[in-house]
Amino acid sequence: MTNDKRLLNRVAIVTGASSGVGRSISLAYSYQGAKVVCADLRPEPRAEAAGEVEEGPTHEVITKKGGEAIFVRCDVTKSADIQSLIKEVVAKFGRLDIMVNNAGVACPLVPVNDTSDDDFDHVMSINCRGVFLGCKYASQQMLTQEKLNENGDRGWIVNVASTFALIGMGNILPYVTSKHAVAGITKVAALDLAPHGIHVNAICPSWTETALVSAPLQSEPLKQLLTSMHPWGRLGKLTDLSGAAVLLASDDAAFMTGAFLVIDGGSIVQ
Repeated sequence: MTNDKRLLNRVAIVTGASSGVGRSISLAYSYQGAKVVCADLRPEPRAEAAGEVEEGPTHEVITKKGGEAIFVRCDVTKSADIQSLIKEVVAKFGRLDIMVNNAGVACPLVPVNDTSDDDFDHVMSINCRGVFLGCKYASQQMLTQEKLNENGDRGWIVNVASTFALIGMGNILPYVTSKHAVAGITKVAALDLAPHGIHVNAICPSWTETALVSAPLQSEPLKQLLTSMHPWGRLGKLTDLSGAAVLLASDDAAFMTGAFLVIDGGSIVQ
């Protein structure tokens, strides 16, 4: 009998794992057989995510369901934190197979002329620098590891970008800029690491119902407007994203690198 777990025994780090997209990816990876390292500033879910708060920290949810997971505190903007995270993972599990650079923040809705320097720097430090550091130090570890299979795989890096890595939108300059930077990091890292058997891909979701965008979605007219931008007739769900993240860390992505998997209900092809 063959095992249908697509990520069986692979070791995965997911940054920003305590809530939203990162939590959903962590749970999906565990369901597919991975050992999951939940990295975030704190283990508790964001207060805005009421259902998640009731369930408890992501790693505890996974272990209660019979999976294997740990929490490691990490500030993705700090090189020392990322290096320490990876060292702890290797000490615990012996290797690192999958790195999901998911941690991210949004920004105030203001035009470029009113965008503060602090807001720009804050968003770029997490959404851009955090992805760079994750790619850098995860790949350093993966390069020390033996190839896993005949395809020559040494590791999988999944960057969580956005449709705003591919298009623009007014009044959110720091966010759009940061996600365009993630696209650039993904392309260059994919080229640098392909000869060594390390996949680097990105998922590009559009508006998704998460704690990160819970405030604007409280406005029913705005929610209806955002929904109308999607030909599929709804906003994204967390499971839409986590399923794509499983694909990009699995053998089904054997010939994929430098790819951008758009998950947007058709919004950017209009």
